[in-house]
Amino acid sequence: MDNYREELLFGTKPLKCFYYSKTMLLIALIPSLVGIFFGLELAIFRFIFPKDGPILVSILGWIALPAGCLGIILIIYKMINPKPFIVATENGLFANVIVGKGGYLFFPWEEILDISTISYSTSPTDTNESALMRQVSYDDYIILQLPSNFETPKLMVQTYDFGDNQLGLAVNMIEGKAGDMVIELRKIWSQKTGRK
Repeated sequence: MDNYREELLFGTKPLKCFYYSKTMLLIALIPSLVGIFFGLELAIFRFIFPKDGPILVSILGWIALPAGCLGIILIIYKMINPKPFIVATENGLFANVIVGKGGYLFFPWEEILDISTISYSTSPTDTNESALMRQVSYDDYIILQLPSNFETPKLMVQTYDFGDNQLGLAVNMIEGKAGDMVIELRKIWSQKTGRK
């Protein structure tokens, strides 16, 4: 961790940082590459799909092509310029979930009522799917229990609203296990707030 850079970014020395896993970022390149491949095929080449197919196929290709390119650009940017996803500081927790405006949402320690974890599927799961597919379809979240008056921005990424003022931070692409992250964050939170 480049402590000097982190201090400039957060105004204080971070107590703990959780970064994106480089392995997971490399795996995330696969769907982007598939998007580019199908985008080129559907929009331009048409080696597999018939050239006189419906115009909708071409439109899908023109959508998939820039989406795949954008995915690759974002992943390469995250690898070249690694910024932590979650940062614990003396004053509170920063989470890189806001689109634009520096990207970080700040949670003061006093405003966090509890920190826990959950493994949850935000998509419908089929009861006939294999054990492997069931495992893949679940995401790990760090749950922050917040007061009812805590305002979160409308446009956020890697989050899920679990209701009852519980905000989930998706940590599947982050280095380490959600349970271990929660143990470390709860230790700092307990020291700062006196809560258990």
